[in-house]
Amino acid sequence: RHPTSREGITCVVCHRLNKDYNKASGRLALVEGGLTEPIFGPTGNAELERVLANTDKYRVVTDPKEAGRKIHKKSIKFASISKPVFCGTCHDVTLFNGFRLEEAFSEYRLSPAARRGETCQDCHMGKVQGIASGYETGPAAVVGGVETMPRKITNHFFAGPDYSIIHPGIFPHNSEAQQMATLREWLEFDVSAGWGTDAFEDKVTDNTKFPKRWGSADDRFDAREIIDDQLEQLEWARQKRLEVLKNGYVMGEIITDIAGSDGIEFRVQVKNGTDGHNVPTGFTGERLVWLQVNVTDSTGKIIFKSGDRDPNG
Repeated sequence: RHPTSREGITCVVCHRLNKDYNKASGRLALVEGGLTEPIFGPTGNAELERVLANTDKYRVVTDPKEAGRKIHKKSIKFASISKPVFCGTCHDVTLFNGFRLEEAFSEYRLSPAARRGETCQDCHMGKVQGIASGYETGPAAVVGGVETMPRKITNHFFAGPDYSIIHPGIFPHNSEAQQMATLREWLEFDVSAGWGTDAFEDKVTDNTKFPKRWGSADDRFDAREIIDDQLEQLEWARQKRLEVLKNGYVMGEIITDIAGSDGIEFRVQVKNGTDGHNVPTGFTGERLVWLQVNVTDSTGKIIFKSGDRDPNG
């Protein structure tokens, strides 16, 4: 696969669109161009012009052939990028046979949040993931170690319920990791065994076998530094994922219907913590949610389980 195709949803998917597509099931055409070509955003060109007028301070260039920190030469105002319908371009998906695969945007349009004027961006790009909590204020970028002028900051993390199952040498995207090894070589690096840690390397003998790329202890130590940074980022992402899920799902009361010597019957209320769309939402095939319930006796011993997971999670 082309390296760009492995990046997934990155800046260009939103900031290289210059027209409204409405509900297009993600079938849209990006404005193609290199790094220095114009991009589209909510505020226009004023701050970019200020940065470009101070190239000595920010050390940027807009000529792709010129040495230096390359930056797009223009930011064209595109007001629709701040509207819910912009999100609906991809977050309502109808297959070619008419099957409605995803309808998060349609759910939103009928929601109390929409009637109040709250947008998708208010909940998913604000201070707290999953809650309309206002926006931070600060520099939108740090260019050459110098901050741009303070403004409203929209959080571009977009936490969701998904998580990475990819080798941490491959994801998150890391240019240093890409320079160090190929995808196939990273897949051969055994993270769980502790390669590159002092504890593991102290036990390595002449008989310990490694793939050709990882035969050098120095390379394994260098790779472990990258892996540790990657795992730290993934842990941060995990916390944000829990944040949005805890805001989306609220546990209600435990209602006991029957309690006696023959057993107990009860119900657990699970409520939608948001009024912006259904929970779960997303793809029809992904709408699988189960509740793990443990019943304990007076000593704390678990005597009944429901919805518990296998050793693989």
